[in-house]
Amino acid sequence: MANKVFFFVPNIIGYLRIGIALVAFCLMPSKQYAAFWLYIVSISLDMVDGHFARHLQQVSVFGSLLDMLIDRCTLLCMLTRLGLCYPSYANVFSALTCLDISSHWMYMYSSVLLGYKSHKIVDPEIGPLLMLYYGNPLFLDVVFYGSMTFFGLLYLVTITPGPRVPGSAWGVWQLICVACAPVEIVQIVINLSMLHTASFRMAAIDT
Repeated sequence: MANKVFFFVPNIIGYLRIGIALVAFCLMPSKQYAAFWLYIVSISLDMVDGHFARHLQQVSVFGSLLDMLIDRCTLLCMLTRLGLCYPSYANVFSALTCLDISSHWMYMYSSVLLGYKSHKIVDPEIGPLLMLYYGNPLFLDVVFYGSMTFFGLLYLVTITPGPRVPGSAWGVWQLICVACAPVEIVQIVINLSMLHTASFRMAAIDT
């Protein structure tokens, strides 16, 4: 029966991610430290569900879409929170939200139009960067987790810089946040590449 797909282990992990993320964002106005760690747990589970899907042979179209929607919604909520924490940069966070959602939506839609079962299908025409991103699970996990952690730490450092690094004026959380910043830049370039590739794919289909 089709209903069994909803109870695949990776999809159950996805539901768990939704619950944890909801609690995290509800706690952000008052229990910031707990909210941060719940956010980290939620995004960390994203690297677990794919391994279960492949190991248990429970890969599904529903699961792939669920995973992407959770990622996008989690990022949207975090960027909205950051816009409140850093009002001077609210427009920057809004732009990053628009880029992330539009690039992933267009890329997935173009993949559907081409008849691919998943947007993660590696096609030589997508270019070397996207081939690396979707063809190497480790690289994808590092970029995704580094980017999401960067935004989480941007939120955390508004509360505390973390334990002071010996011989430095920096806190631990500030230092890790700065270290993750280049990964977010890579994610932005990847999103732009997805938008570019998807646009040319659909233009080619129209032609």
